[in-house]
Amino acid sequence: FASYSPAEIVLRAAAASAPTPPSECSREDFDGAIGFVDVSGFTALSEKLFAQYGRRGSELLNQYINAYLSKLIDVISEHDGDVIKFAGDALQVIWRNRPETMPPGGFSMRNLPALVMQASRCCLALLNDLDNFQPVDDVTLKLHMGIGAG
Repeated sequence: FASYSPAEIVLRAAAASAPTPPSECSREDFDGAIGFVDVSGFTALSEKLFAQYGRRGSELLNQYINAYLSKLIDVISEHDGDVIKFAGDALQVIWRNRPETMPPGGFSMRNLPALVMQASRCCLALLNDLDNFQPVDDVTLKLHMGIGAG
């Protein structure tokens, strides 16, 4: 997923008349909900694929991981989440109000409790759709998630 860019970065570049890479660090304060989505089972999948296919098992593992992460990202995007970081077999996701979607005066119906509910609905959908996924016999991918807000 080296080619994946968070929506926030893409939207900033799209809004700029002549987008350039950042030349310095910047900071933005906002309310948001953050989710941590961890997948367990990739080690067992790796071992199983290596035992069955030898070196070709690593290519298959890469395909399985990319396909599964793509499904996770699709569900997260459907719930207005933005994957901001990949850490091995885990994803960090944010739900926030973007300045361009705020009505005049800056008040939004998507306050912090609403963002937490949105993140919660997303996590429940992930559990419903993708938890206990069996890519091959005797290997199960499990999801472990947490949500924070502030």
